[in-house]
Amino acid sequence: MPDFFDRLIDALREELQEYGGLLELFDEQQAAILKSDPRGFLDLGAAVDEQISLVSANRGRREALVRELNQRCGCTESTKLTELLDHIPAERKGMIKALIDEINVLITRTQRCLRQNRLLLARCIETAQKLSAIAGSGNIVSTYGRAGTIRRSVILSQPRTAVA
Repeated sequence: MPDFFDRLIDALREELQEYGGLLELFDEQQAAILKSDPRGFLDLGAAVDEQISLVSANRGRREALVRELNQRCGCTESTKLTELLDHIPAERKGMIKALIDEINVLITRTQRCLRQNRLLLARCIETAQKLSAIAGSGNIVSTYGRAGTIRRSVILSQPRTAVA
């Protein structure tokens, strides 16, 4: 039976793997946006949701092990794993620290990629609205809502009739 620190390392590895999978899906979504492939983007949405569930489940397992380590060390439940490194045997400390660092890097990258995808998608929607307004002889009016959100609406102009 693996000891506690083997289980902790396994949990960190699995969490790292799932964050890597999430980052890959975000990259694929970005490629679909840039290729103007709305179907591909939407199809990836279900895969992203599933991957987020896997990430959450793995993070939950790791957090449970950290809580257990906190109890073993007599620390408060809110003590972070990085603060517990002094309580970890030297032969395991380096591996655990490296896994923590790599997970944090992937979290930062996934957050950045998610923000980029949202911005790209917002630009695509804005462009589509402008093209739709131009094609329909309307104007887009943007207003701010109470929460600071931008609301866009198309005001259609009177239809033009040809003069013969």
